[in-house]
Amino acid sequence: DVAITEANSLTIVTLTQHAATAANATQQASYMAAANYALATLPLATFYSWVISSIGVLIISIVMLKGNFSKLTAYLGIVTGIVATVASFYVFVPALLVLATPSLLVFGIWCMLAGIRLYRLSKPQGTGETATVTAA
Repeated sequence: DVAITEANSLTIVTLTQHAATAANATQQASYMAAANYALATLPLATFYSWVISSIGVLIISIVMLKGNFSKLTAYLGIVTGIVATVASFYVFVPALLVLATPSLLVFGIWCMLAGIRLYRLSKPQGTGETATVTAA
C-alpha cells in the first residue's frame, strides 16, 4: 500500500505543486502530463493494495483458528478478509464501495483484539516465563 498507492498519491500532489509554480506553460504542461499518468494508474494500484492486504488478513485469520487467539478474533478477521476482498473490486464495480467503510471498521476491531492478545502473550508469568497458550 505504501509503496504503490501512497507513492502515487504523493507524486500527484508534488507534481501539481510544481505545475502551479512552473515558469512557463511548457513546464506546466509537462508536470500535468506526469501527474495524469500517476492519476491514471492509481485505481489499479489501489485495487492491488486492497486485495492483497485483504487476502493476507483472511489467511492470517484462518491460521488464528488453530492458534492462541479467540474464535471471535479469528472469525472477525475472516469476515474482514472476505468483505474487504469483495470491496476491493469497487474499482471495477463502483457499487461495491459501500463495503469499504464497514470492512475498515471491522478491520480496526480485529486489529485491536489481535493486538490485545499479542500483548497479553508477551507478558511475563511468574518466574520470567511468557504467558501460557490459552485462548483469549
